[in-house]
Amino acid sequence: MKKTLLYALTALLTMAGAITAQAQCVPVITPGSMILCPNETDTLWSDVHDTYQWLQDGNIIAGATDQFLVVDANTMGGSMISVVTTTTGCPNATDTSDEIFIDGWMFLLPFVIHESPDDHICGGQDSVIFDFSYNASVQWYLNGAPIPGANNDTLIAFAPGLYTAEGAPDVCPNYVLQLGLDLEVTETPLPVITPDSQAICPGTMVTLGTGAYDSYQWYIDGNPIMNSNIPTFLTANEGHYHVQITDGTCTLFSDSAFVWEHTPITPVISLSGNDLVSTPGGSLLSNFQWYLNGVAIPGANDSTYTPTASGDYTVSASDGTCEDTSAAFQHTVSVNDVKVNISFKLYPNPTQGDIYINSAEAVTVILLDNVGRVVYSNAVAGKEHRLTLSRLAKGIYTVKLTGENGSAYEKIILE
Repeated sequence: MKKTLLYALTALLTMAGAITAQAQCVPVITPGSMILCPNETDTLWSDVHDTYQWLQDGNIIAGATDQFLVVDANTMGGSMISVVTTTTGCPNATDTSDEIFIDGWMFLLPFVIHESPDDHICGGQDSVIFDFSYNASVQWYLNGAPIPGANNDTLIAFAPGLYTAEGAPDVCPNYVLQLGLDLEVTETPLPVITPDSQAICPGTMVTLGTGAYDSYQWYIDGNPIMNSNIPTFLTANEGHYHVQITDGTCTLFSDSAFVWEHTPITPVISLSGNDLVSTPGGSLLSNFQWYLNGVAIPGANDSTYTPTASGDYTVSASDGTCEDTSAAFQHTVSVNDVKVNISFKLYPNPTQGDIYINSAEAVTVILLDNVGRVVYSNAVAGKEHRLTLSRLAKGIYTVKLTGENGSAYEKIILE
């Protein structure tokens, strides 16, 4: 009885060993399933055998005779992979594994959802929200430059410009795709009043302007101005001005522009020797212009003027903000008001046509009419000079002689 049991146990163990040896002859591929991302590669392994030949959809893969096989999504995605092996001691010459399906992920192209009603912001006071369809390896760009820290699938845009993004699906974080288009965010900036500060000179007005918008409302010191729905506003009133504009869906309020009244410095004329002098002078005033009887005197643009004719003199000047004109200064030039820097004789005076000038030095002779205009100019070399006046209208003229020793003047009467 004991021998019978021993024989039976020996038979069972022999059968089990034969079954185990036979099972190891059939190759097994690991991993048993595989899903690849686009452009991704991975490796399949066989258990140990003597030789290997890998198959794709039942066809031999040339050169694929190693224990492992590198598979890629581009050429093997959607294929069935198996391996044929030979093993010493196996009853069959070759054994073939089960087939493994190489699956692959497929994705929609990336897109962006706009959560705002339009891609427009008003004066930096609001924003545009973008949601990207991918949420891995995200990078947002503004005008072609990466936005630091903008690596989430949601972007809040506060500035105008061209936005785009790149990213990948969660399951394939290395499969980065570009959005492929620019998302333009436009802006209506805060309105600006020009000039932002302006003085009003007496008797003048100032024009305040802003940009081109759909509608306007001007304010002074916080109060709306009647009938001021225009892009430019003309005013002579002092105060703080604002403008409210609408542009599409935007309603915006400008910063303040200040307009104030300026009292100019009025020049005062006094006589110093033979010169008329403006007070204050060039330290506070500029752009002088002298007038005789309301007519501008050519070239008389200094703070002092030497009169050559009798009449009412005025001078205008600017204090850098406004220009003002002095009160009239009545001045009489004597017929014989002569500077004696140059020794000369002038005769006859009065005259009916010609005068003669005799000077001891070379001089320039200038003849001025009663408003200071030059009607004759000539350089002579001393001694006697004849000056013909018959072509001129009758009246009072001034002869000015200029030489090395200075200048001299004399009034003449043409009868």
